[in-house]
Amino acid sequence: MPVKACALLLIMQFLWLGRVFSLAYSSLIMMILLSFHFFSYEETLSFVASPIVWLLFATYILSGAFIRSGLAHRLSLHILYWSKGRGGKLVGALFFLMTIFTVMIPSNIGRASLLTSVLDKMVGSIRTVEKVEKLPKALFIGVCYVTALTGALIATGASSTIYTYGFINDHLDQPITFLKWMILMVPPIIVFMIIFGIVLYFLFPFEKVRSNVVISFIKEELEKVGPIKTDEIKVMSIIGITVILWILEPWHHFSVPLIGLLGAAATVFPGIGVWKWDDAKDKVNWDMILFFASTLMLSTVLIKSGLLDIISKTLVRFVSVDHVILLLIFLLILVTIVRIFFVNVLGIMTFIIPLSFSIGEHLPGVSPALFPLVFFLAGIPGFFFITQSPVHMISFSHGYFTEKELVKTGILTAVLWLAIIMATALFYWNFLL
Repeated sequence: MPVKACALLLIMQFLWLGRVFSLAYSSLIMMILLSFHFFSYEETLSFVASPIVWLLFATYILSGAFIRSGLAHRLSLHILYWSKGRGGKLVGALFFLMTIFTVMIPSNIGRASLLTSVLDKMVGSIRTVEKVEKLPKALFIGVCYVTALTGALIATGASSTIYTYGFINDHLDQPITFLKWMILMVPPIIVFMIIFGIVLYFLFPFEKVRSNVVISFIKEELEKVGPIKTDEIKVMSIIGITVILWILEPWHHFSVPLIGLLGAAATVFPGIGVWKWDDAKDKVNWDMILFFASTLMLSTVLIKSGLLDIISKTLVRFVSVDHVILLLIFLLILVTIVRIFFVNVLGIMTFIIPLSFSIGEHLPGVSPALFPLVFFLAGIPGFFFITQSPVHMISFSHGYFTEKELVKTGILTAVLWLAIIMATALFYWNFLL
């Protein structure tokens, strides 16, 4: 069985990474292989009905309603207006926007597309009256890194976060609640954003921009948007109530996926909602839904086959309990290197998260959730190359920075991020988990 599981893992990584077929079709191939060699057909199909799959479905509906209502664009303009056109405050406003949008747009690509579009227009407006080069570099490189990391702030922030959250909770005796996930993730990511802002200023000293230029641009855009609309208020209320219910999960005991589905359904409900089902269903990435379900299938195979148990025991055998920190450092560096070759973060998580959980189970005195959380944070950002993330490609396409500048920023930023993860794991998570 472990040999078969290893063969399946290699086949699927080849299909996913090589883009031999679409993600959805490759996932169908895996479902067929699973049904013949690992599970019954009925067991294979049961993964598609997993609550965590339907949580992903719900986030597509909620984010689609948020963008369609126009609230996303209005919020972007108001928060950027707060910066008054000052370079440092513009970078801070961008990071704050990314954090807010994580709740409302649980898609890294969706957030990056929306914000880079607004930023591009703003920079174009500034360049009509004065020359700026460093500030746009800082803003658009900032989008590359902060988009991925803010997606980890809440359990529903991105598909890879939903997967990791669901996997850990499926295998822990005491699941991590939505609120506890925030408590675990907010401190390291906020610390990183503060330090990263300083790094950006050090590498690309922001030019002084005339405040009246930025303010004038934003006011013109807000005039085009017009007064706040009923649909915007409805979406704000639905998402607000949904998030509050997620946070209060320990008290009302309704699951995060169920609450997410309730919120998604509310956006379509007559009188309460903001659109019709025919429009909403077009915003769901059904290929990603199928691919997401297939990642759950593959993770289960790797665990039940015993393959991950063999690998984790082999690693732990050479490391005593006193050298867990060395094992952590070694694997962190390894994940960072391996991540260079993966464009699809979810693809690499299907192997890293189950393996790291298995390692944690074989280390006495360590929570099994510690290693998955560490490697999750290490694996989500692509620090060095444009090809490491679709978000990098979106930001790079606007032409404000070069590949060399991204690599230069990434080397310094990666070292800082890994140091923050290590400190968080040893001195914060170790006491909470």
